[in-house]
Amino acid sequence: MTEYEMYLNILSIVYYIAAAIVGLVSLFAIPGIMWGMGLALGLVDAGPRSAQAILAGAGLAGLGLLLLAIGWTIAWLLMSTARKLRERKGHTFCVVIASLLCLLAPGIAG
Repeated sequence: MTEYEMYLNILSIVYYIAAAIVGLVSLFAIPGIMWGMGLALGLVDAGPRSAQAILAGAGLAGLGLLLLAIGWTIAWLLMSTARKLRERKGHTFCVVIASLLCLLAPGIAG
């Protein structure tokens, strides 16, 4: 194994770890989804059931679902990048995902 291949394997492992962290952190949206659904369906006692409470609950649940979907999509893209790095395929895909990662987290990714 050359030094270049060793670095690509390490980078692949880092991408797998980043995918796991992003996937786990995105699970923090689940309580918001549950709370929003509870408000929208009237399961949470938040005073008299009004159209504003239903709308707020639906909005909170929708926002939580959106954040969960975005987080899992980013995690899937990071896992795909790690797999492509390990297989030494998809150079352009890896460069695009690395660029997007730098845009998402400029202080962390470089």
